[in-house]
Amino acid sequence: MLAASAPALAACDGKDDDALRAVDRFNGGNAPIVLREFLTKNGTVSSCRIGPQPERSDHLLLTVITKRGGWLQATIDPNHTLAASDVTTGGHFDPQTEAELRRGGKACTVSPADGSVALE
Repeated sequence: MLAASAPALAACDGKDDDALRAVDRFNGGNAPIVLREFLTKNGTVSSCRIGPQPERSDHLLLTVITKRGGWLQATIDPNHTLAASDVTTGGHFDPQTEAELRRGGKACTVSPADGSVALE
């Protein structure tokens, strides 16, 4: 599911390692089912980002925002498979928070078919 070219990784000096592991941990558990169901209820993805988790330097934060304004977030430990219980969903973010979340971290894509996530 994950595809990353050696030149792309080399260009980032390996900084994508945690993000790649986080994607693998997300996809390896049952969290994609939650994401797929979320998209069924809330529509198509407008933004998908994986970035540092505020106040937890050893974790990453996956944020998915739909065109309707719904959001899903998952706090991911790159060393452990993510459980569905570690995923939260909600309504609209305030405009400043949403703008920050859309800019931070690495861009990702979501498969609406199975809820899996991949880095762009």
